[in-house]
Amino acid sequence: MVIRRLTVLEVDDAAILSRLSERRRGRSHVVRTLGRRAVAVDEGRLAALVRRLTEQEGVPPCVDLPPEEPPLDPGLGRGGAAHLWLAARVYRALAQLVELPARLPHELVQHLASLAEPGALSASQVAYEQVLEALRDAIQGRAAFPVWTEAVLPVAESVALIERALAEGYALEMDYYTAGRDVVTHRVVEPHRLEYRGQVAYVVGFCRRAQEGRVFRVDRIRTLELVPLPPERHTGWEV
Repeated sequence: MVIRRLTVLEVDDAAILSRLSERRRGRSHVVRTLGRRAVAVDEGRLAALVRRLTEQEGVPPCVDLPPEEPPLDPGLGRGGAAHLWLAARVYRALAQLVELPARLPHELVQHLASLAEPGALSASQVAYEQVLEALRDAIQGRAAFPVWTEAVLPVAESVALIERALAEGYALEMDYYTAGRDVVTHRVVEPHRLEYRGQVAYVVGFCRRAQEGRVFRVDRIRTLELVPLPPERHTGWEV
């Protein structure tokens, strides 16, 4: 159960998000898909996003955000408490995986959370989940020695195929590795857009195997081919 502060771009026409995702610079503003007509965006690049949407659509978007609050603890600098909270959480997670010489008290972590700005704390929570997943993969050997031993597509090649599928109207047939379950599954995905979370690329689309919207890490796609979209293409999905 997580309470997060998000900056959300909402549109009446889903085609606006599709046009935004046509180019890499547009996709770089999107942090997470919330639905077919809503995405979480990087608040730190809000001015650039407003300029891009104004240029793309011919009219500026309505920005309805509360005034930014100053850091709760100026002595730590902007975002300092959230960064320390992230470091403390990662250290405590390491203590569950390997033996460490000291343990951080839970009260310290709670105190750092109380000092952090809500937005910075939300971003640090996302980073914590990514670090924890990477740590588990590394410790369990999946990072260095993936379970799938066949040739893996370079990410750049996968991204190029996905961009072609988006531009020319193809579906994606792929073998996809799920790290949490340590399995590889075969899927056909109707792509909706590419997203970047930090340096990691994701494809957002409707998975015909799961019969619902899904988000897939591009670096976990093991094989990838373009196939024609099925006649009954699904358009009403939500992620």
